[in-house]
Amino acid sequence: MENTESEINLKVEDLAVIKSIIEVVSQRGAIQPDEMSTVGVVYDKLNLFLSSLASNPQAEISQEQAEPEQSVTRSAKKTSKE
Repeated sequence: MENTESEINLKVEDLAVIKSIIEVVSQRGAIQPDEMSTVGVVYDKLNLFLSSLASNPQAEISQEQAEPEQSVTRSAKKTSKE
């Protein structure tokens, strides 16, 4: 077995796309009734986060100075069998 590390980058733009996807699938009725509260909680958190960035551009600038790429990054270990 071989372990390799790779970076997973999640940008603010990706979060906005996820929000749009949730809006589209909910309009199309793709979310089952028993899933609505879970999806709604995630949507509300995402919406609040994106709104806070939009209403506070200085926070975005501070984030860019802290991280050159405005993204959320974490390392992930991949395991492959040879």
